[in-house]
Amino acid sequence: MKVRISPAAAEYLEAERLYLRRFDRRAASAVTRKMQDAMALLRRFPEAGYVLETMPDVRRFAVPPYLIDYTFVDGTISVLLVRHGRQDDPAADTDDVSDFE
Repeated sequence: MKVRISPAAAEYLEAERLYLRRFDRRAASAVTRKMQDAMALLRRFPEAGYVLETMPDVRRFAVPPYLIDYTFVDGTISVLLVRHGRQDDPAADTDDVSDFE
């Protein structure tokens, strides 16, 4: 099973690794290992995680404290986005104010 990582996801992971490395090299290494383990798990279980309501073709897999958004099509896992769980969800519709009066 092939895993492809989007430029945006790769850029985020590298920035996160470099940021952590400034403070704690072991933490930076741990994040790298955690993501490698997560990709190996997705290879074995490509339907892990849950389907996003706002984008039914995208799945989200939690690797605390990170979230991985990906698609699984024709035997290929495409990692679209990796972010820290405390960051805003780009899939959420934050402009809908219809509930407010």
